Amino acid sequence: MTEDVRGAMKLDQENGNSLWLDAQKKESRTLRNMDTFELMPKNFDVTGYQYISLINAWDVKFDGRRRVCLVANEKVTIRPPERDVCSGVIKTESVHTAMFLAMLNGMKLLVADMSSAYIMAETKEIMYTRLGPEFGNWAGKLAIIRKGLYGVIGSCAQFHCQLCAEVEKKGFKSSKANPDLWTRDTCDHCKYVAKFIHDILVMPKDPKVILDLI
Repeated sequence: MTEDVRGAMKLDQENGNSLWLDAQKKESRTLRNMDTFELMPKNFDVTGYQYISLINAWDVKFDGRRRVCLVANEKVTIRPPERDVCSGVIKTESVHTAMFLAMLNGMKLLVADMSSAYIMAETKEIMYTRLGPEFGNWAGKLAIIRKGLYGVIGSCAQFHCQLCAEVEKKGFKSSKANPDLWTRDTCDHCKYVAKFIHDILVMPKDPKVILDLI
């Protein structure tokens, strides 16, 4: 496995393809499109901001797809004081109960992986970075990090809050027994939405419609 962009390009050259290059471009494009970074002038005063170095995590999926994820270097990851930074995950028993009720009522089950989930939410950390060569004409520029990144401790909790808000906008209510399970009564049946880190399970009669709404 490679450790940097140059190593990934070398692997592509040896394998006669552009799988790693394409994955790198996709990640950089996603981060830019989601306004993850706010470019700042060279003379920007960074007083009060913490510098975060960014590294690429390289992954090969079970189906052979390449995945590149820009993450904060764990050596400089900050821990915000006096604030929740953790996000719960749904209990296995709750998933089993919801699946049983869904199947009992003739509902369908659909599981989805929310790719680049953390950058859907704004970060509360005050931090900046200097962008690497993978960002093309942005390379070397100073930027404030506006969205959650993998590796930053508070990102998981911020994403959880963002997802909760979006799900509740659609009329779902969080379970009192497990806050990572949401339900919505539609008279003839009850719809369920469950979250495990950044995977989501929906259990209505029209699962794709619910996923599209979320």
